[in-house]
Amino acid sequence: MDTLAQDIAQRAYALEPDGLNAALRQLGLPGWARTLENLSFQGWDTGGGCMMLVAELPGTGGHQVGITDGEADFPRDAENFWVGILDPDGDELHFMFVKGGKLQS
Repeated sequence: MDTLAQDIAQRAYALEPDGLNAALRQLGLPGWARTLENLSFQGWDTGGGCMMLVAELPGTGGHQVGITDGEADFPRDAENFWVGILDPDGDELHFMFVKGGKLQS
């Protein structure tokens, strides 16, 4: 996993471990930290001007983790981002926004 995606994954887990673990365990995965340690993120143009980093979750039939800058572009730092767990149709099963290093409600 590239360095920025890894930094964001670690920051997301530090801010919301229970929600991220629960979402992945519902998909039959071992949890956030173990699942994401070997993922490879790629850039993806979702259409409509939105760009994100995505990685397919193994053994889930097409579920993915997506990361943006919290708006509509690739992330630039681990202080301002959106992380989502997406089903194969792109619907959010779980997501979180972080602004200024703080989880937004």
